[in-house]
Amino acid sequence: MFNSLVRTDYVSQDTIVGGICVFLLVGLCFALIFILTTAFDPGAFVEGGRPIVRAASDSGAHATTLLYYSFVTLTTLGYGDIVPASAIARSLAATEALLGPLYVAVLVSALVGLHLSGRTSGSPRGEASEGIRSGSGSPGATSIAPASSASPSSSSSRCASFRAR
Repeated sequence: MFNSLVRTDYVSQDTIVGGICVFLLVGLCFALIFILTTAFDPGAFVEGGRPIVRAASDSGAHATTLLYYSFVTLTTLGYGDIVPASAIARSLAATEALLGPLYVAVLVSALVGLHLSGRTSGSPRGEASEGIRSGSGSPGATSIAPASSASPSSSSSRCASFRAR
């Protein structure tokens, strides 16, 4: 999924929404890994001095707590209310804390690179936008004119008719 975002031909609204979805999916995957970690090591995460464990009375409470912890770690916010206590929990948390900013940096740089190369949703293969035409008479010069105007004379006649109104 991430590979298709980076290798896209142009930046569109779908590309941006897809990037956000991948970011959220990374946070959700780490939350599931944290839940599995607490299943095998009940003292892996500690909140307020107490280990986060699955309680029989409220089996979903530890999952929502670890989901919260996952997104706090992914965004490197780090309130400090939940602490990884075991070695595996600390290494997982450090990995997630590294992946969050790295993902944002790579995605944003890829999207900016695509945008600067001219491959936006209006021009899928890096072609110049319709309003910019080259070859206006002098070598290397470009003129800005609507795509429908074929010559500078038709452009100036349009300006004359506009002034006449």
